[in-house]
Amino acid sequence: MLSNDLVDWHCIHLDQGYAAFHENDFHTALVEFDMALAIDDRPMARWDRALTLLAMGRYAEGFREWRTNWQIYRAEITERGQRLYFDEHRPVWKGEPGRVLVLGEAGFGDQVQMLRFVSPSMVLDMPKPMQRLAAQVAPLAESDDCDFVCPMFDIPAVLRVTPETIPSPPYLKPDPALILEWANRIGNGGRRRIGIAWSTKFEETYEHPNARRAVPLDQFLSLLNAPPDSELYSLQTQEAGFAITRGVRVFEFADFADVAALASLMDVVVAIDSAQLHVAGAIGHPLVFGLLPYSPTWRWLDPCWYPELKQCRCDAPGDWASAFAKVKNGQRANQNL
Repeated sequence: MLSNDLVDWHCIHLDQGYAAFHENDFHTALVEFDMALAIDDRPMARWDRALTLLAMGRYAEGFREWRTNWQIYRAEITERGQRLYFDEHRPVWKGEPGRVLVLGEAGFGDQVQMLRFVSPSMVLDMPKPMQRLAAQVAPLAESDDCDFVCPMFDIPAVLRVTPETIPSPPYLKPDPALILEWANRIGNGGRRRIGIAWSTKFEETYEHPNARRAVPLDQFLSLLNAPPDSELYSLQTQEAGFAITRGVRVFEFADFADVAALASLMDVVVAIDSAQLHVAGAIGHPLVFGLLPYSPTWRWLDPCWYPELKQCRCDAPGDWASAFAKVKNGQRANQNL
């Protein structure tokens, strides 16, 4: 029998918290992470605690601890952001008056979600695929001139957001000129247009099975079972060649401004947890179905982020049939597909 001195109780509580979290038992997860932190204040436990607080809707607390992630993972920001934040150590914004340079961070969907908090008085440092879409909420930075830098996910902490104070969509809008351009590209055949996204840009083998987001395209199409008078449009760039062989219309996108324009022309959008789902939600598309795993990320657990988006969540891990059944029920209710 092992001596108590040889048992890593911190890791035991961390593992138990992780398991509870992916069973959507957030209260138990929080207790376990707190117990782990009481033994040893390590970054992973604090990060998992932050995600748990966000999942519980305790946003002010969760966002305060968000920055722990950069103690664990590589910071996903631009080269300019890396230089200003890490190398030059520019002052980080805490709510003071001054010129604030917001650093786009994390995935593209995360950036779309966080753009709702950006004010026109700020300036934005964004990766190229996001620049045209983001420029409608604040000017893009043309230089390093700023009083403060602020990674995007720090803004909710500074603003002390609550579910009641989160700005609702639409807070982004497709460019009318791009809408016209895309309307000409896709034509008007009179068929119902269904915009779809089924995969992510990352291989998901590293994620917990309960949280797997992607749906193989053949399974997606089989479960969607779109009626014959409809036409499927890919809103993503991955697996383009394979999608074409399955009858999905595929186009090249210059950036997410193109995605927003094409999504706006769809009668229905059906997408997994992806940047495309965030874009459709952010522009206030009237009929969007979000296909979510059994253990979705915190941003989908509270409808305050995208109130009109219809969440179709797996009833059990990997049970995508149950999620698509909710899409079908929603479609019948709207008589739109």
